[in-house]
Amino acid sequence: NKERDLLDIEAQFVIIRDKYLGPEEDVNDAFLAYNLWINVREDNMDLLEQGEIAQVLESINLQGEESIKINDFITKIGVLDDFAQSKADELYSNSIKLHDTMTVQLSVIVGSLMLLTLVIGAWLYRAFKVPLKEMNDTVIDFQQGDMKSRVGLNTTNELGRLANSIDDMADIIESNEALNKVINEFSEILISENTMDIYFEIV
Repeated sequence: NKERDLLDIEAQFVIIRDKYLGPEEDVNDAFLAYNLWINVREDNMDLLEQGEIAQVLESINLQGEESIKINDFITKIGVLDDFAQSKADELYSNSIKLHDTMTVQLSVIVGSLMLLTLVIGAWLYRAFKVPLKEMNDTVIDFQQGDMKSRVGLNTTNELGRLANSIDDMADIIESNEALNKVINEFSEILISENTMDIYFEIV
């Protein structure tokens, strides 16, 4: 059991040496202090077997050699524990700062995306809704007799081509209306002249 306990403690030191984030010298000092204490303790066990009880009592009193060695070992272990605790507090503090920073960055990103969405929405409204309204208003004005009404949208996209088609159609209709008006006036003149000729023939 004694040997197994010693092996377990040494195994723990191997783990500490692998995981400890501080100076390796701290672990070495603690391991050395442990070995010195174990050596004194084994000497005292031998003295007990030999019946030297007084010498063992002297060793384990507050000023005795074993007490000094175990206190030194506890002090060295305390160095490891203090550093580990300090490092844990530092890592926790850094994680809180990182969390706060990421929260701020996420808020900025979300805010930027919302702003970008509004900008894109405004652009889409301007790019589609306004031209469509202008085309609709032009068609309504044209239907109500305003032959000069045109969209006048100067763009090369699909909306621009549609607007140009509406304007071309309006030009054709206006030209046809003007032509029909001229034909009607000419027809009225011809009818009027024919009527006069017939009247004079009768007379």
